[in-house]
Amino acid sequence: MKFSQEFSKKIKDKKEKGFLTLDFIFSILAIYSISMVFVLLAMTLMFSTITQYVSFSVSRAHISGHIDRVRQQQVAGLQYQNIMSQPGLSALLKMTDGGWFKVELQDPIGRNVIDEFPGDSGSSNQIGYGVQIRYTSNILKNFSLPLIGSPSDGAEDGFGSANISSFLYRESTTVECINFNKSRWKVLEEKFPQITVMPQYDSGKAYGDSADNGC
Repeated sequence: MKFSQEFSKKIKDKKEKGFLTLDFIFSILAIYSISMVFVLLAMTLMFSTITQYVSFSVSRAHISGHIDRVRQQQVAGLQYQNIMSQPGLSALLKMTDGGWFKVELQDPIGRNVIDEFPGDSGSSNQIGYGVQIRYTSNILKNFSLPLIGSPSDGAEDGFGSANISSFLYRESTTVECINFNKSRWKVLEEKFPQITVMPQYDSGKAYGDSADNGC
């Protein structure tokens, strides 16, 4: 009888040791999973802030008054390529698939805020022009937890992605300034016939005659 009780006790102890092992493994797995989620979220938010700076820098390059709108867009595109080609940035923020984070400069460059966010801000003096970058966190999108799976399973399309935009006021181009002055002087001639000499504007030149500060 005594032998039977001791034998049963040994079997019970072994079973409890097995439960402790399973509890330990589950705890380690839970701690690892939660830690990785926080690390990935932190990195995703950190690089989204960097992407926001990139969008602002590109938008800032776009607003300067160049010869025409095409040149404004070209300068913005060159600024984007210059920033993204920096070794410290291009290693993680990539313009193609395969990296931890992917960024795509959306066309067209120089879009206005009213088209992107239609609403009651339709006044012409509230129009902002800028750029939009599609930011995708591949490490968050493709991450998979042991026994749990990927957070993107069953999620809507676009999980781990966001549109990051910067809109600023755009300066007038040389062509816009010349056309504005032409139309202004035409109206003045119609209202005041005594005006006989109208300044000559040549759209092929960066500078032209103007009776005041131009645009």
